[in-house]
Amino acid sequence: MLNSGKEVSPLQTNEQFAQRVGIHHSMASRIRSGDRLPSLRVIKAISDNYGIPMRTLVDARLAGAATFSEILRRRVFKDPPTVAVAVEPKAAAIG
Repeated sequence: MLNSGKEVSPLQTNEQFAQRVGIHHSMASRIRSGDRLPSLRVIKAISDNYGIPMRTLVDARLAGAATFSEILRRRVFKDPPTVAVAVEPKAAAIG
């Protein structure tokens, strides 16, 4: 449950997220894109403000920036999940 008692808008901007967790919007962008990992203080603020269990966030941080970013984008920003597309190798020409 959120500390504010209000439901979080499904369309969070980097600025709104940054304001809620106490970081600069450029850092929010870097965390969202997977370029940076948040500190434990920021992880605690995310947990408190968005109701995501600390364990989930800490495990995602330990797994790496891409994993943390994916959790954040789905659970906070409501972005659609990224889908890895498998590319099959072309068949060798028989000649």
